[in-house]
Amino acid sequence: MFFTERGVLMTLQRVLIADSSEEFRRELARCLSDDFAVQHCGDGKTALHLMDSFCPDVLVMDVMLPHLDGLGVLSEIAQAYPACTVLVTTRFISDYVLHSLESMGVRYVIMKPCSIRSTAQRVRDLAASCAVPMPLAPEPRSAVNNLLVNLGIPTRRRGYACLREAILLYARNPAQSVTKELYPAVAERCSGTSAQVERAIRSAIAAAWERRAGRYWQLLFPEEEARKVPRLTNALFISRIAEHLTAETGMENKPYTDSDSEDNL
Repeated sequence: MFFTERGVLMTLQRVLIADSSEEFRRELARCLSDDFAVQHCGDGKTALHLMDSFCPDVLVMDVMLPHLDGLGVLSEIAQAYPACTVLVTTRFISDYVLHSLESMGVRYVIMKPCSIRSTAQRVRDLAASCAVPMPLAPEPRSAVNNLLVNLGIPTRRRGYACLREAILLYARNPAQSVTKELYPAVAERCSGTSAQVERAIRSAIAAAWERRAGRYWQLLFPEEEARKVPRLTNALFISRIAEHLTAETGMENKPYTDSDSEDNL
């Protein structure tokens, strides 16, 4: 998500970078991070996992990946993610590779070595061509997922799922006690104890807080305020995100039901 000048949350497009070169993918991610929600990985199997959990709009992928090469990844996702736009980078090209890429819907191929800046621009061009207007009132769970990713909350940490449920519950009842009511309710949905929920959320927030950067953190937790907050508390983080979620989705008028939660977290 991003914020307009009036502070309204909008959904950012997502970019997944799969490349065995850590330097390449980190530099490209840095160039794109102000305009997109970005995640990156160094092998094909992890790329497939992130396709499921991150659901990128644009996939930037090297053909030569460990564990599962780029063609193998594409064959897995061609039918499952037809809306994902793919940009392939490669040091080797042949008629077979070109034909395979074309048959699997690859939109653009860049030969390596390539400029990070030029590659980033191609990503922006492709993203612009596949951009679609978002609904005026996005579904709350999707809105929370997007915002947590944009703030850098690690998706593989247990705290990610706990935070999501905590924010959804708190947005519907901000008057509740975080320790006495919210944590037990989240623990019930995430199969744990209140203490485990508190620790998981604290750990996930701390990991993102340490490397916070970009417009999302600045608008939610302005620099002047951040200087006065040596360690971001669970309650402050949850309440601030819930406040923006409420403004974006109007969910304060919607009761929380069991169908809003996920059994397998």
